[in-house]
Amino acid sequence: MNIIFDIDGTLMDINHRRHFVEGETKDWKSFVDNIKHDTPNYPVVNILEQLSDNAHIYDAVFYFLTGRNEAQREITQDQIQGFSFNEENFPRIYGIKDDIYRIYDCWEEILLMRPDGDYRPDAELKLSLIHI
Repeated sequence: MNIIFDIDGTLMDINHRRHFVEGETKDWKSFVDNIKHDTPNYPVVNILEQLSDNAHIYDAVFYFLTGRNEAQREITQDQIQGFSFNEENFPRIYGIKDDIYRIYDCWEEILLMRPDGDYRPDAELKLSLIHI
């Protein structure tokens, strides 16, 4: 079973920066610059944690889908890891091991982001990222 979580407005509370892109004049630079102030949306984070605690039951694979650009990969990954979805839990969640039983970095595979310079609408972008 594939379980997909969106980032902005779902896992992360972005209400503090919405005003930059609401209305006629959009300030995308400020909107992006303020990602660092996003906070976890705990009701959704709690669902993620409950599902990941039982991932072995559902044979679940988790993906994180976002309209954020690749340039924001590091901060996005740090935010997700900040609420217990991190490499320490990957063996429990994924059972991913290489030939010598080391966990490998699978963030490139599970954190699906907008390529830098891609300005497609979110819905179009996200459909292409999950290959529907």
